[in-house]
Amino acid sequence: MDLSKQELRRRMIAARQALDPAERARLSLLAQQALLGAPEWARAGTVLLYIPVRGEVDTTALVAAGRAAGKQLLLPRVERADRRLRLHRWDGTPEQLAPGAYGIPEPRPDLPQEEPRAVDLAVVPGVAFDRAGCRLGYGGGYYDRLLPELAGAVKIGLGYGFQ
Repeated sequence: MDLSKQELRRRMIAARQALDPAERARLSLLAQQALLGAPEWARAGTVLLYIPVRGEVDTTALVAAGRAAGKQLLLPRVERADRRLRLHRWDGTPEQLAPGAYGIPEPRPDLPQEEPRAVDLAVVPGVAFDRAGCRLGYGGGYYDRLLPELAGAVKIGLGYGFQ
């Protein structure tokens, strides 16, 4: 049965949000531990992360490990004018975040920007992923526009097994 993108989005988001909070935390930690054990993580000096919303896999352990290892952490910030994501340096603290264009915590606009080519590893959220590595997002196309700009980066989608 082929589902429309909208129906697949609806089902995946509902499944994520239906997870018991303790189970979500357990699965998030397992996903993060798997990434932390990957050689791509060890090699990366500059890592693009995200702040989880709507039941996405947590990134707290990645932030802590990145800080401890001296990695340069980046977060995306939505630029609505040109419908693009700008990458900003982030020290991993909540003080450097502010509500963004869609109410999602984002880096403050005054934080230094980084070019996409500086990213070694991009940890990408998604609503669903296929076995070929394609992702389904929320439909705004922000990551669709950013990912090709990350030509030299390893891109890893972070999600639960059912996604």
